[in-house]
Amino acid sequence: VPVDVMEVLKNIELEAVETIKIKGLTIKTELSGCSKNLEEPFNIFGEKLLCYSMLVNLIKNAIEASPKGENILINVDKNESAVISIHNKGAVPEEMRKKFFEKFATSGKPKGTGLGTYSAKLIAETLRGQISMATSDEHGTTITIQLPS
Repeated sequence: VPVDVMEVLKNIELEAVETIKIKGLTIKTELSGCSKNLEEPFNIFGEKLLCYSMLVNLIKNAIEASPKGENILINVDKNESAVISIHNKGAVPEEMRKKFFEKFATSGKPKGTGLGTYSAKLIAETLRGQISMATSDEHGTTITIQLPS
């Protein structure tokens, strides 16, 4: 069914408002690289709970990994497929980079289960999409999800 990704993102941000405030972060959401038209729906075909679960895991990780006072940029775009990217200025630790989407892979989180990115990958694939991660100490981390539009 059509799922409005913008609505899902707004709900996640509202749920995380306290953590965002404590860390002094700003979440910027853009539609096709522009901050305007954010009230416009951005529909993908999927299942709302799965989309929520996938995005909340990834955004929660971005909030936790982001240095204090920085921006998290979420961009949604649609060409031949829907593309959602989540960028933060924290880099994934070197020892985690090759196993980032693996089951039970975690680093530096005392209560981390290592299931967040693993489940996000499974959900993206269930929705007939794909997910990738690019990270560097210089540029931070970007998670990119491509889904059928």
